[in-house]
Amino acid sequence: MYTLQVDKREQSDYILDLLLEQSDESGFVLFEQNQDVGDYCWYNEDGSHTGIAVELKLTGTNDFYKSLRNGHLDSQMVDMGQFTHPFLVICGPYNSVQYRGIFTRKQFIAKIASIGVRTGVKPVWFERETDAVQFICQLPYQLAKGERCDVIAVRHKYTKNRLDYNLNQFLSLPAIGEKRALELHGLFPTFLEFLQTVTTGTVDGLPKETYDYVAAITGSPLVKVVPLYKQFKEVPGIGEKSALELAKVWESVDVYYEAVKTGNAGKVPKRTLEHILGV
Repeated sequence: MYTLQVDKREQSDYILDLLLEQSDESGFVLFEQNQDVGDYCWYNEDGSHTGIAVELKLTGTNDFYKSLRNGHLDSQMVDMGQFTHPFLVICGPYNSVQYRGIFTRKQFIAKIASIGVRTGVKPVWFERETDAVQFICQLPYQLAKGERCDVIAVRHKYTKNRLDYNLNQFLSLPAIGEKRALELHGLFPTFLEFLQTVTTGTVDGLPKETYDYVAAITGSPLVKVVPLYKQFKEVPGIGEKSALELAKVWESVDVYYEAVKTGNAGKVPKRTLEHILGV
């Protein structure tokens, strides 16, 4: 019999009631106690930890947004990394009125994806509390059935990308073919490492569609993803050689623009000057 330990500070009485109903139906023990990490932790019958921990965030109380804004969520996800199977369950519908001026539905989803690729914690989003509770209550039982995954792997032993999850991720990138995917996989052992490096703006030679995709799923501004010299190449009157030189001197295109406007950028091509000054 499993035991689900619930943080006493969990504020949703409705979710606690649903968990009590599920404990009666499924036969697990529900136990409340203050927890330093995670709102829900699953334990085996012998008292050992299953490795399953769940952090719950509610959209209706702005809990998810607040923890994103003040950085608390990132620190929580780092703490959750100590568990073998960490989950972030986001519960509640996206409310366009509530989040107006904060982020769109697309950006909301991008934030969730960003958590998964940056921290390794598995994020899931349910709009209904009943579905979220069902998910939490299924976790230990599905973990016990995990050996079935090995059967699937053997079945597809001749399909390389089915066995190599990271390669499969590279193959799913927009505008990236098999040859380029293999090259990237050779440079970056994991897809997570690839995403983290791209968001530093140091990965060159990717198609525009790929940069756009990485920016969208990580929540990083596009200017942080696209190499700086490529951004300079988009400025009228600046060629590749000049773009490379400017990227060594200026920290961003915006800073360069301000220097041009104040006359502190040195020699500026006529076409570039006209573009920046709007002449």
